[in-house]
Amino acid sequence: MVKLIPFEIRKFWGKKNFCLVMLLIFFVNLFFLWFLSQPGDFSPGLSDYKKLNQDLSGVNAGQRCEWLAQRHEEIENYSVVAEMLNLRSRSDDFAKRMETALTEEHPGVFEKYHEKYLSGTYLRYTNSLEKESAMLKGVYGDFQKVENYGDFLKEIAKKKENLSGISIFAADTTSFAARNMEKESEDYETMKKITPVAQLATPVSFALEFPVSDLLLYLAVLFFGGALIYEEREKKLFLVTFSSARGRFSTIGAKTGALALHCLMVTFCLYGSDFAWSFASAGFVDLSAPLQSLAPYMESTLKLSIGGFLVFNLLLKALVLFTFGTLLLAAAIAFRQNFMSLLSGGLCLGISGFLYSVIPANSWNNWLKFLNFYGTMKTDRLLGGYLNLNFFGTPVSRLAATLLFLCVVCAGGVFSSIVLFLRGKNLSAAQRKSRAAKLYGEIRRQFGKKMRSLQEEKGLDAYGGLFRHESWKIFIMHRSIVILLLFTVFIGYQHISRPYEISGAESYYQDMMMELSGDLTDEKEAMIEREQARYEKAFAEIERIEGLIAEGEIDQQAGSAMLEPYHRETAFYPAFQKILAQCEWIRQTGDGQFVYDTGYLLLLGFSEGGAADALTDYILLALCMILAFSCTFAMEDQVGAWNVLSATACGKRRIQGEKIKVTMLTGLLITVVIFGCNILQVAMHCPMEHLGASTMNLMPYRSAELDMPLIMWIGIVLLMRILVVMALIMLVLLISAKLKNQLITMCLAGLLLVIPPLLYAMGLDFAKSWSLLPVYQFGTLVA
Repeated sequence: MVKLIPFEIRKFWGKKNFCLVMLLIFFVNLFFLWFLSQPGDFSPGLSDYKKLNQDLSGVNAGQRCEWLAQRHEEIENYSVVAEMLNLRSRSDDFAKRMETALTEEHPGVFEKYHEKYLSGTYLRYTNSLEKESAMLKGVYGDFQKVENYGDFLKEIAKKKENLSGISIFAADTTSFAARNMEKESEDYETMKKITPVAQLATPVSFALEFPVSDLLLYLAVLFFGGALIYEEREKKLFLVTFSSARGRFSTIGAKTGALALHCLMVTFCLYGSDFAWSFASAGFVDLSAPLQSLAPYMESTLKLSIGGFLVFNLLLKALVLFTFGTLLLAAAIAFRQNFMSLLSGGLCLGISGFLYSVIPANSWNNWLKFLNFYGTMKTDRLLGGYLNLNFFGTPVSRLAATLLFLCVVCAGGVFSSIVLFLRGKNLSAAQRKSRAAKLYGEIRRQFGKKMRSLQEEKGLDAYGGLFRHESWKIFIMHRSIVILLLFTVFIGYQHISRPYEISGAESYYQDMMMELSGDLTDEKEAMIEREQARYEKAFAEIERIEGLIAEGEIDQQAGSAMLEPYHRETAFYPAFQKILAQCEWIRQTGDGQFVYDTGYLLLLGFSEGGAADALTDYILLALCMILAFSCTFAMEDQVGAWNVLSATACGKRRIQGEKIKVTMLTGLLITVVIFGCNILQVAMHCPMEHLGASTMNLMPYRSAELDMPLIMWIGIVLLMRILVVMALIMLVLLISAKLKNQLITMCLAGLLLVIPPLLYAMGLDFAKSWSLLPVYQFGTLVA
C-alpha cells in the first residue's frame, strides 16, 4: 500500500493540466501577497515595517520600548504642528480658539518642530504623517503589551481573587463563568516562568492572517479529492483493482495517503511562500523567542517558540485540509456524478462560514462557531489566543476541542471512504443502482422507446433535430437540469421568502410619497408646507426647552420629560428632508414627479440590501453555470464519442454551435426568472409606481443626467445581467473546450469566476474589479 502512494501522487502531479492549475493557484496567491502588502492611502506597507524593523534590530532588546516611545512622541508632536498649521489657514474664531488651546496643551512644541516639519525630513519610514503615526502608534502599543506581560498575568490572578470575594460568585461554583475563571487562572499560573522579548509582529501576523491562502488551499483540495476517484471510475480502471479484497484495501489506502501528502505539499507550498514574502518584505523576527514575544499572540498558554508556533500552524492547517479531503473522498465514492463532491464540499464550507459569522464568540453555543471548517482553519487564533468553549456548562480548551473534532471527523471520513470503497458501490466493478437511479433509467428507456416508435411510424426525428438532441444530452444524460432547477428555485425562493425590513422612518416616507405621488399640485405643496411648519414648531419648542435647562430655570430631569414628545415628533425629519429635496428639484425643473424611489433603489442595487442581493445572485449564478455546463464541451472527449460520431469539421462546429445555443437560452431564461423574483420581492414591500416616469426622478441618476423611462432603464439593466450570465457561460464553455476535462474545468472556472466576488464579499474591495460583478450591477455603474 505504501509503495502505491507515490504512484497515486504521480498520476495527478505528473499531468500537465493538473500542474497548470496548481501553478495558477500558486501565482494567484503570490499576486495577492504583492497587492495586499502595498501601502494604502492611510496604512503603511510591509516595506515600511521593514525599515522600522531594521532600526529596532540595532537597539538593545531591553531599550526598544523606550526607543519606540521617543519616536512615537516625536511623530505625535509633528501631528500637533500639522494641526496648528491647518487651524492657522482658517480665519474663523473657532479655529483661533482651538489653536490657542493646542498651544497651551503642548507648550514649545510648535517652535521646536515647525522648521523640521516644513522640510519634510522627519519622515523615516513612510511617505505621509498619517501612515507614520499609525504605524508607530500600533507598534509601540504592541511592545508595551509584551513589556507588561507580568502585569497581564497578575491581573488575571487578581480578577479571580476579586470575583471570589464577591458572595454571589463565591457561592456559584458550578456555573460556566465560575469554572472558566478557575481554569483560566490555573492555565496562566504555569506561564509565570515565561520571559518574552518584544518582537515586531507584522511579518508573522501578515502571513498567518492571509485569507486568500486558506481559500486557495480549500480549492486545491476540492480539485484533488474528487479526482482521486472520478478519473479511474470513468476509465473503468477499478475492474483491475477489485479482483481481491487486498487489492481494494491497498488502493483506497494509497489514495488516502496520497491525499494526506497532497495536503501537506500544498499547505507548505502556499504558506511557505507567504512566510518567505512576509519576512523578505517586512523583516525577520527571532524564531527562537517565546511565542508571547508577539503581541497578537501574547494570550496563548502554549510554551512554544515563534518558530515552533509557525510549524505547528502549518501542520494543523494540513490536518484540517486532510479532514476536509476525507469527506470529499467519501462523497466522491458515494456519488457517481462528478460535481457531487464539489457540491458537498461547497455546502460544507458555506454552512461553516455561516455558523462562524452569526454565532457570537461568548455565547453558550460558541462551540458551533469554532468547531467547523471555517473556525478550525483560523489556526493563528487557535494557537495564539486563549478561549474555552462552553460544553454544557463545562469549559473546554478550544485547542483541545478542535483537535478532538478533527480527529473524530477525520477518522469518520477515512472509515467511510474505506467501507464505501470496499463495498464497491457506485464504482465500475459493482454498479448497483439505487431505486431512484433505476426509476430514472427506466424513464429514459421508455422515453427513448417512444421517440423511436414515432420516428418509425411518422418519419419524425427522434429528438426533433440537433438542437433537441444536444438539449437531451446536456439536461438529461448529464443531469444538468437538476442543478439548474435547484439553483433557480433556491435563488428565487430566497428572494420571495426574505422580506426587506421597513423601519418607522421608511414607513413614514412611504406613506407621504404615496400620498404625494405624481405631479406637484397646489394641494400637495400646501400639504408639504403644513408638515414643514409642524416640524419647525417642534424644533422651536426643543430649542426653547434646552435654553431653559441651560439657564437653570428647570432641572435636567424635568427638561428631558418635556423634550421627549418633541423628540418623538421630529424623529422622522430626515425622511421628510428627502421629500423637501424632491419637491425643490421638481420646482426647479418644472417637469419632475413625486416617485416613491425606495423600491427602485433596492432593485437597481443602490441600497445596502439591494447590493447584497445582487452580489449573492452573481455568486450563485456563476456557481450554477459552472456546475451545470462544465461538461458541455468535455462530454464527447471524455468518453471518446467523437471517434464514434466521426463528425467532419463542419459537423463538429454545428454540434458545438447547438450546444452554445442551448446553454445561452438556458442562461437567459434563468436570469429572467430570478430578476422577476427580485422584482416581486421588492414590490411586496415597496410599491413601484410611475414606471413611465423619467429616471431623473431618482436622485442617483441626476448627476449622470440619465433621462429615460424607468421601465426602459429596468429593461436595460435586465439585458446587461443576461449578457453577464451569457459571458459567464461562454467562459465556462471555452475552458471546457480547451481542457476537455469536467473536473479541471470546474476548478479553474471556480478560481476565475467565483473566487473574486467571494473575496469582495469578505471585504477586499479591489477584487470586485476582477469580476463581471460591476457590469452585473449595471444600475449603479452608470450613476
